[in-house]
Amino acid sequence: MHKRLSATLRRCALAIAACSPFLTVPCGGVALASTSTGLEVQLVDTVKVACPVPLQPACVENAAVNVLLAPQARAAAEVLPSTSHTIYTVKAILSEPNARFYVAFDETYHVLLDDGTAMRNADRQVWEAVHGKISVDLEAVKNAAPASGVIPVGIWLRMQEDSPDVAGKYSAAPPSAAFLEHAAAARGTFLAEVAAALPDGLASFTEAAGTPAVEAGLTPAEIDTVARLGSVANVYWNPPPRPGCTATTEWVETCKADAADATYGADGTDQTVCIIEECKPTSTTYLNSAGAYNPPSPCTDAHPMRVSAAIANTYSGGPYGVAPNASSYFADWGRGSVSYAIYNGCVANSSWHVWNFSWTSSNYHDRYFDYWVKHSPWPVIATESGNQSQGCSSYGSNLGVTSAAYSTLSVNASDDKNTSDRTDDAMMSCTTSGCYANPCSSSEWCPHGDRELPVISAPGESVSMLGTTVSGTSIASAEVAGIAALVQQFNVGLGGSPDLSTWPEGVRAILLATASNDLYGTYWPDDFDSAYDQRDGAGEVDAYLAVGLSGSQQPAGSAAATQGFDFGGLNFANDCAGSYCTQTYAIKTTNGLGSAPCRVVLVWDATASCTSASDATTCSSDHKDADLDLYLFDNGNLIDVGASWDNTMEIIQFTPVVGHTYTAKIAVVSNAESQTFYGIAWMTTAFHDN
Repeated sequence: MHKRLSATLRRCALAIAACSPFLTVPCGGVALASTSTGLEVQLVDTVKVACPVPLQPACVENAAVNVLLAPQARAAAEVLPSTSHTIYTVKAILSEPNARFYVAFDETYHVLLDDGTAMRNADRQVWEAVHGKISVDLEAVKNAAPASGVIPVGIWLRMQEDSPDVAGKYSAAPPSAAFLEHAAAARGTFLAEVAAALPDGLASFTEAAGTPAVEAGLTPAEIDTVARLGSVANVYWNPPPRPGCTATTEWVETCKADAADATYGADGTDQTVCIIEECKPTSTTYLNSAGAYNPPSPCTDAHPMRVSAAIANTYSGGPYGVAPNASSYFADWGRGSVSYAIYNGCVANSSWHVWNFSWTSSNYHDRYFDYWVKHSPWPVIATESGNQSQGCSSYGSNLGVTSAAYSTLSVNASDDKNTSDRTDDAMMSCTTSGCYANPCSSSEWCPHGDRELPVISAPGESVSMLGTTVSGTSIASAEVAGIAALVQQFNVGLGGSPDLSTWPEGVRAILLATASNDLYGTYWPDDFDSAYDQRDGAGEVDAYLAVGLSGSQQPAGSAAATQGFDFGGLNFANDCAGSYCTQTYAIKTTNGLGSAPCRVVLVWDATASCTSASDATTCSSDHKDADLDLYLFDNGNLIDVGASWDNTMEIIQFTPVVGHTYTAKIAVVSNAESQTFYGIAWMTTAFHDN
């Protein structure tokens, strides 16, 4: 259950009476009251109010107290699934002074100094006491299965996350021996516990090399046993993935990949995209194949052939793909272990820094992808968002987006109407109500009700390639993967150090900042403020703008620029001890850009492993490293805030004034980890709203 609460923020006379119990905070800050329409949240001037602590209704009863108007505020109610308790959270900016404000409280309006962590942990413990460490979807599948039925599962193990390898990330180092040994030790502990708990052991299992994970086929009784082992963090349903369903000839031009090549020479040369599929291509005749990792008895399918062709192909007459000189490496698992194929196909070849996963995903895969984004080789990962309208989803027609990983690029498909003119583009046809909808049916992924997926779109309706026509988000995600490779190619070619080859955060920020064509609703910030599901994400990918922006790195503290990007690590204790992090970015516009709007994007990562090996409540799922907000100031005056709850990105779009210098600042609202990797990018251009 999720709902959004609108904060009542206005200048008015505050007269509160007979509201008990009340929020126990010092005078000045927040006042909360139950009303006939719900919960009323009012920000109180910290200067003009003078009353005792704690703040009680009688303190301000019948007194005229100014309530300062917040430029932007967020209020949300998180209903915990097992206990039905509610955590209310409010964050906003007071206009006098420019100070951030954040508070969490329970149903009785008492402040939760730990942001509700104890309540969430208690709720999880109630679930685990009854069901064990099992995901909600697996519990449903297990209960419906016969006693002798074998269910495919992915088992994530309790292993404390290693400190981020910042030095290795900067130097593009392969996975270290210590890192691999740490994961192997977690798997060894688990297998020893299994040997003691299950007399016959596991009938079959695959160790997910390089990760604290194991894949197996278990009966319902075995799942119940494994889910209560001390070495286990969570057990997920891991069904055989299914591809997205598969005439325009203008899709390369729509992506503006031809313009990126003509202007910047970005054609994919020396770039390899690792394509993760169940089967190997039926033919590689027209593909730029760099090889494959194949299981002993590989299957073949046309799907990986078409996905690869969207990136690059040599078919006579074209289109030749968005990165025509790039290569594809196929990590296929032949109905075996997807994670084993990924490690041996994509990770072991640590030069593969872009991965594409065009198969319907699961929560296990989402956690797996979030894990690898933070570890060598630090890949950019593009995933399909699903094709419910074509009946292809194995998870039901109304699930919406099928991949909910925090640190990947979930891609939707657009229809370019067989023209290179982007102004007539629209969303790919969809007939079911759940197509591309946000994953807010699960409190695990959307506790505050504002998760936004997919994050970007690319042509996927009736795409012509290899002499045939195909459709689906599988093709769209491959195009985004290919364009990510173009961004890395151009940036690396500039010779800077470090470069974008091991900073997926920077690539993600650049692609979202330059997705200049809005296909659904209005622009991201406006849609978000009105709680409108942005099913096209930030918009339609633009290779020309993205590649161009990748040549404009502007480190924190640089002089104001009309466009730029940066990436790095945020140590919350050292970098963000004050109201804002020390990394700030200056933005301006020029007469030549006219009244073109500017978009600013901030992205960061999630952690898949445990925050604490001794605290099992930190292991139940992957989690955002922090809740970061993005603030924009004009000469010290706050003009906009990106302040969502459940995302690992914030987007601001505004119209800059010539002669003004704007400052983008990062603020930490709350954090589960001590640090994160981030990327930031901004672009002033003629964004188009279809």
